[in-house]
Order: sequence, then C-alpha cells, then structure tokens
Amino acid sequence: MLRWRARLSGRTIIGRLDAPPTGIVSSRTLQVRGWAFSTRRQSLSGVVAVNGAVRSQIATRYPRADVRAALGTSVPLACGFAATLELPESLQPGESCRVEVSFQDEGGARLEFPASFLTLVDSRPFGP
Repeated sequence: MLRWRARLSGRTIIGRLDAPPTGIVSSRTLQVRGWAFSTRRQSLSGVVAVNGAVRSQIATRYPRADVRAALGTSVPLACGFAATLELPESLQPGESCRVEVSFQDEGGARLEFPASFLTLVDSRPFGP
C-alpha cells in the first residue's frame, strides 16, 4: 500500500484504461472502460475521441471496489467509467484508427491515457 501512495503523491488525477487495448476489432461497436479519480476530490469529466473527433462524453460513476481495495479508502468508490460507442462509418476493413480517452477535473488538471490503435477487420463469414 505505501508503495502505491508514494507513486501517487503529487499527481492530481489517477486512473487506468482497461479497454480497449491496441489490436484488431471485428465490430464497429467499441467498449471503453476503466477508472479515474481526482486526488483533490473534484469531479471529473471525460471524453473519448476517435481519430481526433470526440465520439462520447464519459463520467466516473460506476463502483470499483477493486480499485478502492488496492489503493485505500481515500479513493472514491464510484471511480469507474464505461461507454459504448460506434466507430465511424468511414472506417473501412483493414484501416486503423486512434482511440484517445482523457479526463479533466474542475481545477483544469488533465489525465490523458495512452492512445489505443485499432484495426477494423471484416467480420463477415468467408464463403458464398
């Protein structure tokens, strides 16, 4: 527990992106989920962008007891986020896109998760 606290000191927004990982997707429907919280106990607002265009607004509101158990009781229970969005129709099979998730607190502090790069593959079955 102390090791986590030492690494967290000085940062104002802490979080982790659980999905999507970089890789291949066969559906235009994309699940984004993870957790984030402000160490200043401020509310967070977030966005999911695909190729630079905002596709969804997100907020931390889902219980994440696992995060609280790992990081301590000062972590708000409702620090989880989840969103379902559609990839752009312009994205063709074989093409890639960049998915970015970021949060900002009321004081202007930002957390930008590393981008995920997804390649869409044709999900239709082979054959006639």
